[in-house]
Amino acid sequence: MIRKLGGVVLGLFVSALPVAAQADLGATRGRNPVTGEPIPTSPNQAKFDVPAENVAWYQLALKYDKQPEWEAARLEKYRGRLNSQGAMVTRMFNVVASWSRVAANLMPENEYTFRPTPDVRSFGEILLHVTGSMYGFCGQGINGTTDEMPAFLKPIKHTEKDKIVKALDNAIKYCKDALDSHDEEWLTHDIITTQGPTSGEVPGDRAASFMYAAMHTQLLYGNMVTYMRMKDHIPPSTVLSHDPRTWRESKMPRRQASQQDR
Repeated sequence: MIRKLGGVVLGLFVSALPVAAQADLGATRGRNPVTGEPIPTSPNQAKFDVPAENVAWYQLALKYDKQPEWEAARLEKYRGRLNSQGAMVTRMFNVVASWSRVAANLMPENEYTFRPTPDVRSFGEILLHVTGSMYGFCGQGINGTTDEMPAFLKPIKHTEKDKIVKALDNAIKYCKDALDSHDEEWLTHDIITTQGPTSGEVPGDRAASFMYAAMHTQLLYGNMVTYMRMKDHIPPSTVLSHDPRTWRESKMPRRQASQQDR
């Protein structure tokens, strides 16, 4: 039952992604992600004002985006088996993990304290929560641990961007090392429980714990998108979906160049 449910959830998750995120990223940037053909430049492109700061933001996002590298490794590992559970769970995790690390790197440090209202987490606190939960959920599949805030994360303050970015990268590596180094059989072994503080115990297999990690990260990434929009920043899932110089019309809002961009 849990595996059938997992398949449905995975299908809904993938269908909700932008087209560029759904397609296998074997093609290089600036090419159609499905056909691999170069994206034609609109003859009317000069009529559209594509702000230079949007192009610079896109290029900065590319610097931190790990999806092409991770996707190439996934395609190689699951060659001829892209419909397998392992291939889908890995893809699911890779997408939201990369978006989160790009967001963490793009957001200026002085905005890590931003919170829309006093009763919600700051941007930095969201990232710390994502980081801790990766250890909690992935740990359930790896070795049965459920600690969502390892001791080494507790001293990190929500204002310390460099430390948070490093901690997030380490948490992603913790999950990906397990996903990338084990086979399909390992993922399908039953574990005692998959649980969070509010979700309770859910019987499942190891793959389910990594699904939980991805789904929870996606939930919190949605918060990051809102925070970034409120601070006039284009979130990774938007800016990485198209090179703004190839758009037939400029749909991205103009953003103010921050001190980080200069």
